[in-house]
Amino acid sequence: MSDDLNGPGYIHTFRVGLHDTDAAGVLFFAQLFRHAHEAYEAFMAHIGFPLPEMIRQGEYHLPLVSAQADYLAKISHGDDIQVTVQVAQMSTRSFSMAYTFTAGRRKTVAHAKTVHVLIAHPDKRIAAPLVLPQALRIALARYQQPPPATD
Repeated sequence: MSDDLNGPGYIHTFRVGLHDTDAAGVLFFAQLFRHAHEAYEAFMAHIGFPLPEMIRQGEYHLPLVSAQADYLAKISHGDDIQVTVQVAQMSTRSFSMAYTFTAGRRKTVAHAKTVHVLIAHPDKRIAAPLVLPQALRIALARYQQPPPATD
């Protein structure tokens, strides 16, 4: 994952709480994903697709099917963290989100990436992934990272 944020990003902030840390006083590794998911939920609401409403309507779901993270620097109790959320990639049936965690003077402390696939509500018994609705694709595209430069 690149340190560059060339495209527009949605910004989500949080302060590392004591409950986020391990016995050494640093962010417990799994908590990074909790904060990434909170940023994802805020992002989805921001673009007009609030997850609680999507779940209540019951038409489809966007389960997370892959997650990865790189930890670049110590994240400690009390740190103010900014998460920049961008759409890393989008296909017909899925999209991946890129999260850049920064602290202090924009020091990158971590990166995370999640992949989400659109499926029908489990009660509909459709096993195959569905095509992303056009309105969702348009909303996501506003926050898509530019493609990598080629020589």
